[in-house]
Amino acid sequence: MRIPFTILLAVCICSIVFHPNHGTAQSYTRSVDIEPNSTIVFLGDSITYQAHYCEYVRSFFDTRYPQNRIRFINSGIPGHRAADAIVRFEQDVARWKPDLVLILFGMNDGGYQSLDTESRLPEYQRNMHTLEPYFRDGCRTRPS
Repeated sequence: MRIPFTILLAVCICSIVFHPNHGTAQSYTRSVDIEPNSTIVFLGDSITYQAHYCEYVRSFFDTRYPQNRIRFINSGIPGHRAADAIVRFEQDVARWKPDLVLILFGMNDGGYQSLDTESRLPEYQRNMHTLEPYFRDGCRTRPS
């Protein structure tokens, strides 16, 4: 089943990494295939951990598609950055065999300071790009 799904928060965070004009957040709407009994993992920091965004998404699916029995896993850990996700990939992502992973990092990577394009931003970009191959081949194992 194809379900229209707006991934605004994840795109706002990742747009800093992937957009050529660093910091130009854009909202995208795309369709993602979410089959019945799918697993969705939210991988992130304390904002993910507090679960507001996760619960909005869960409520959306539970109220509109209750028969699909989608499983939601919150893998948010307070204080963590994108680099930490690389270390905890198998424990917090791969073991769940997810069908969709929403990567929600950025606040701790930025250090709650003005955007530092000389050190913090390039490190964040490297870490996010390092995560990308982890999500190929169905998130089953760490890339070699």
